[in-house]
Amino acid sequence: MPRRGPENPTRTSLRPLVEWLKAQPWADVVMAGRSDLAALPGVLPLALLWGGSLNERRPLLAVSPVWSDAPNEYGVCGTVQSLTTQAALRSSHDSLSPNDLHAVLVANGPTFQQGRRTTLPTGAIDLTPTVLACLGYPPPPSAQGRVLWEMWAQPEGEPGKARDELVIPTAPRRLPLLGAAQGQAVKLHHVDKSTYIHGSLPMNPA
Repeated sequence: MPRRGPENPTRTSLRPLVEWLKAQPWADVVMAGRSDLAALPGVLPLALLWGGSLNERRPLLAVSPVWSDAPNEYGVCGTVQSLTTQAALRSSHDSLSPNDLHAVLVANGPTFQQGRRTTLPTGAIDLTPTVLACLGYPPPPSAQGRVLWEMWAQPEGEPGKARDELVIPTAPRRLPLLGAAQGQAVKLHHVDKSTYIHGSLPMNPA
């Protein structure tokens, strides 16, 4: 007989784990890859942060560690709560800290305006459509992101309107361990149909 894999845990069975995670001082944002789990108090739907798309390998739950703007030992702003004292096991770019998520892109060449700095949100998802546009090819229908027309010397299109959105967990719940409403909000940027994660923001205690 074929070997059966483990069954997916139910929302009821995972609820104590979620409540335990939300009570930990190192847990910032708890996200769920299933819609029923995203309905648990203080949990955000992972699909919102992934541009609405999920696949079969999505995690049931994902946790972003607590972060701050405090400078590290080298004077660079941005620290993340570590769950281990072993330096070899530590890593970066593993949180929803704006210091981890924000990066720099420099474009050079006759296609782009010299000294131009965009004021619109951008991300790594914009690289493919922008490079393809430079080469004269349309992006495939499955491609995410947008062409950075605002950076072009002779733009062939418009970047679209920008707006911000604050995603707040459904029904933050008061946990007795901390005595405050547990749950973090995540700020998103939208330009036309493209979505960018700014980072997590603390919610005010209820």
